[in-house]
Amino acid sequence: MRSLLLAVVGLWALAVAPPALAADLPVKTAPVVKLYDWTGFSIGLNGSVALSDKRWAYVGPLLPTGDDGAHNFTGLFGGAQVGFDVQAGSWVFGAEAQGDWGRAQGSSASLLFANQSNRTLIDAYGLINGRFGYALNNALLYAKGGAGVVHEKYDVFATDTGITFASASETRWGPTVGAGFELAFSEHVSIAAEYNHLFLGRRDISFAPTADVYRIQQDLDLVALKLNYRFNGR
Repeated sequence: MRSLLLAVVGLWALAVAPPALAADLPVKTAPVVKLYDWTGFSIGLNGSVALSDKRWAYVGPLLPTGDDGAHNFTGLFGGAQVGFDVQAGSWVFGAEAQGDWGRAQGSSASLLFANQSNRTLIDAYGLINGRFGYALNNALLYAKGGAGVVHEKYDVFATDTGITFASASETRWGPTVGAGFELAFSEHVSIAAEYNHLFLGRRDISFAPTADVYRIQQDLDLVALKLNYRFNGR
């Protein structure tokens, strides 16, 4: 009877021992992946290339009137931007303001008047855009839209001597659309590449001192590379 009791106790001990030993072993947990948070303010610098398409038409008061030529040209610009984003799940909503300065200039010979050329100079532009995008952790693909403004100067000059005899300047607003890709390299630093198109339309511009009026139609394409510092609160 005593031997039977000892055997039962031994079997019970063997049955209980493995769970007890397992409870004392350390449990390995899966590492926690820390997702990037796009919510917060940002400031940064940018460099851009501007590509412009200009078409001039002479309106009067002299004759003949009509199409007076077109010119395409490019230029380099640099500036700064400030923005704010809010992330909800994988979606990111925000707004950004940008200002750039530089030089983009082009000219073409007049189609209506002999020994005469038309010239356009863009020296500054600005953008105020809303944007929305989809985030894959620290990568963000986004679309944007809003308004843009361009400051430019126009000249009419003698083709042979280069002497300017009429000029004008304006600040023109228009709607914009664009898209871009932004990648965060660290907690606070990101870089973005984006494209914007400005629909600047056409407008009648009066030149001084001749009082000639030209109808100038234009669009502007901008390709920019941006470096941002993000105050995302992490």
